[in-house]
Amino acid sequence: MVLVTVGGDPGIGKTRLVQDLAGTAAGLGFRVLTGGCLDVGEGTLPFGPIVEALRPLGAEADEQWRSQVLGNSPALATLFPGLGLVPDAPGATGEGQVIEMVRGILDRLAARQPVLLVIEDAHWADASTRHVLLYLVRNLRAPVCLVVTYRLEELEERYPLRLLLSELHRSSRCERIILDPLTRSELGELLGTILGHPAAGATINEIMDRAEGNPFYAEELLNYVHGQGVDLSDQRVLGALELPESLHSLVLSRIDMVQEAPRTTLKVASVIGEVA
Repeated sequence: MVLVTVGGDPGIGKTRLVQDLAGTAAGLGFRVLTGGCLDVGEGTLPFGPIVEALRPLGAEADEQWRSQVLGNSPALATLFPGLGLVPDAPGATGEGQVIEMVRGILDRLAARQPVLLVIEDAHWADASTRHVLLYLVRNLRAPVCLVVTYRLEELEERYPLRLLLSELHRSSRCERIILDPLTRSELGELLGTILGHPAAGATINEIMDRAEGNPFYAEELLNYVHGQGVDLSDQRVLGALELPESLHSLVLSRIDMVQEAPRTTLKVASVIGEVA
């Protein structure tokens, strides 16, 4: 088993990176399984991303294949209804048994073809999912590549995430990737690809200043100003622009994490540009 952790700020390209990886892996004959953790506030969704990742296996048309890979545990059918299994009899199963069943499924699946398992947004992972990831890293020996993404900014606020990463990174089979903001040259290449021709120097400079190398921000800003017919060299027009809805919602969600006092200033600054 190989483990890769991918960290970075929101919009830095973690999802796009793993999507490209998934496409390449599928082309090489890997079975790609993907699950995402959800921000459910005070609630929990035990094993949520694991169930999401395994659910496609329950849709396989070959009943014999499903039986051989998924097994016929009544507990598995009860706890993971998304797999489409029918429980033979009721029965209580502890978390440890469920985790071992997950390991068994991946082991049997990987015996047929290599597996890429992607778990996104691990900063929102519930305790059960964190336990699955740690158990797999320590106990799975099959040809499986496990990729875990997370937001760097959550490390300060979420102790469970720091603890999870600390344990994952102790593995000798772990490769750590941190996605940094784009350089000006890299941003110019991105904008040129979107536009279909080399971006003007003024365009690159303005978007670099405002997006600070974040590819999602940069792409959204470029699409927005071109859609509005805005001259990027006109500071007065730029200063009066409101954020596109995609960026506006993201900025406000991050402002909600800040104490009340600076919020008004941040909301104004997010519209008019950098804080002096």
